[in-house]
Amino acid sequence: MSAGEKRTSRRLIACESLRPELEHVIREAGSGVQAEYLDQNLHRHPRRIRAELEKRLSDSSGDGNGSGCETVLGYGLCSGGVLGLEARGTRLIVPRVHDCIGLYLGGPGRYEAVFWESPGTYYLTPGWLDVGKDPLTTMRDEYASRVGKEAAEETMRIELRHYSRLMLIDTGVRRDIEGLREQAQENARYFDLEYVEVAGDLGLFRRMVLGPYHPSEFVVVEPGERIVRDEFLRKGGAARPGSCRDSCMGGEAGLHSGTPQR
Repeated sequence: MSAGEKRTSRRLIACESLRPELEHVIREAGSGVQAEYLDQNLHRHPRRIRAELEKRLSDSSGDGNGSGCETVLGYGLCSGGVLGLEARGTRLIVPRVHDCIGLYLGGPGRYEAVFWESPGTYYLTPGWLDVGKDPLTTMRDEYASRVGKEAAEETMRIELRHYSRLMLIDTGVRRDIEGLREQAQENARYFDLEYVEVAGDLGLFRRMVLGPYHPSEFVVVEPGERIVRDEFLRKGGAARPGSCRDSCMGGEAGLHSGTPQR
């Protein structure tokens, strides 16, 4: 770095479900990025995502005009949880994806390709299996306690009626993947879904940590501006998946089916 160049200070605030992948990338790159993680159950109420992010961002002093300072959010559109956030004294950078599925697959382009291969796919990630947000665990631990076993199973089967396969995304960083795989396979067997497993892609995670932040992959919000929905929905931007679990997690339960824009 030359004497006239200014070092960029970068901060990362992300969903807890992304911690294994992000920490792997940070260690791999020897990056000095400071990461902090928010409770993934905030996805139950997307407004709480925004409230917690606003609180964290208000703690960022920056240098008053955002020069040499930026904050990367480890979120996508996430049911609108990031909408309206204002860049205060620091540039805000957000992956141009609808939710974490696009992150695990390496970006909206691959997600769209995987989706159109089989639209009736229910996506499952290690991060959400960790906290029991798979159909079988949700049915047994949440639904059954409220409506009884039979009604719980009927409700879940109705929610899954448009799906023909369940896909586990393995990014290759989890040492406990075998147990998570068994959990995913049990879901597929119980609900008569074809089980599919695909390799994740850490490329977008790496670019979140290290850059570059190309506009085809990231929404970049300058100080004084706000995050708006159009940035995610424009052609060439994020896919627009509709969650099969809106009633459970406000649009993101770690298991998703999507309808990307053409």
